[in-house]
Amino acid sequence: MRKLIITSLLTLAAGCTSGPGQETMTVETLADGVVRVSHSILPDYLLSADTLAVWDLWGDDADYIYNSIAGVAGADDGFFICDRGNLEIVQVDLQGNHLRHFGQSGEGPGEFRFPHAIVRAGDELWIADIMNRRFSVYSTAGEYLRDTRWGSYAWHEFIPLDESGLLISTQTNVDFENPGEIIPNHFLLRVDLSSGSEDTLTTMPGQKEQQIEVRSSTGQAMIFVGPPQFAPRLHWTYSADTSRIHVVTGGDYHFEERDLTGRLHREVFAPSPDLTVTQRDKDWFFNDQFRFGFGSGERFTATRASLEKYPFAERRQAIEGLKTDPFGRIWVLANTENPGTTRLDLFDHDGIYLGHLDDMPLPITFTQDGSALIRIDDDEDADTYLVISVLSGTNGN
Repeated sequence: MRKLIITSLLTLAAGCTSGPGQETMTVETLADGVVRVSHSILPDYLLSADTLAVWDLWGDDADYIYNSIAGVAGADDGFFICDRGNLEIVQVDLQGNHLRHFGQSGEGPGEFRFPHAIVRAGDELWIADIMNRRFSVYSTAGEYLRDTRWGSYAWHEFIPLDESGLLISTQTNVDFENPGEIIPNHFLLRVDLSSGSEDTLTTMPGQKEQQIEVRSSTGQAMIFVGPPQFAPRLHWTYSADTSRIHVVTGGDYHFEERDLTGRLHREVFAPSPDLTVTQRDKDWFFNDQFRFGFGSGERFTATRASLEKYPFAERRQAIEGLKTDPFGRIWVLANTENPGTTRLDLFDHDGIYLGHLDDMPLPITFTQDGSALIRIDDDEDADTYLVISVLSGTNGN
């Protein structure tokens, strides 16, 4: 098996100065008790992180044939994989070896029609099924426990708080015929599943969505509704005990810590480069990210004239995602000057900057002992999964 070493720059001593008169961090307690942590300089130190395993899930000697991986949750010593195509949950060890699978197609108790996300909550696994409009709850041993209806929410991300409580991110619907009539809002809601009541913890106003039409040289057209490319969106994560959430609700390098009533406790600011959208950003999006296709699988090349009408935001978002690990550290996926290139910034639970890992994807999930699973795209446009070590503690030791 390949062994891959990720060597990146990690700051281990931020918080005082990086030179005479150069303050890197200030901590201010405001009148309402909110702690504001500001980082003006993010220096670099060296960290070597070992890849523990490279998963070859689709090789000739694979002991389970995957169809479509829709989500992954951490186990004590491995991971639970939501196989949307096979309508099953698969448990693997850290090496990616198949241990067991459970679940089946159907509409009965614990059965799936379109499982699209999985989250671990203590000794339970919650599997969201958009076609059955419910969560199916299993034990981590693979035993079916119950189903929980979730109302009419359009899912994005979720985390169960208990048997009846849920955090879920959703957004307003957009009228396809009149997309400019509605400015979509992204919400983070606390939902009581037993009563159907909900409280909005935080909201991020969206940008006007537009009806976009792209044509090929043969005259084929794809029409869809969407916001300007690179427009900010809501990102959030939660503490290990689910008592606090961290949210990004704008385009700047700024995230907030709130409790489950929505009360603000802490803000963290850090510098970001000039992220003004230029022609280089647009070219990168069309060349490296934009893909066209139809249900038949036929590929589609758009004309330059139709692409010139594609809407773009004025500025790329500074933060593209958040995660928290079992040690309470906050992983922030930050954009850099170069489109398509990111870095992972690490903060401790107090907002103290720990450092960064260059050009590495945001971990999908973590095991209880801190191993992280990441997904990368190789040259053959196929997903490769890596299990990497994650140092414990908040000082990198």
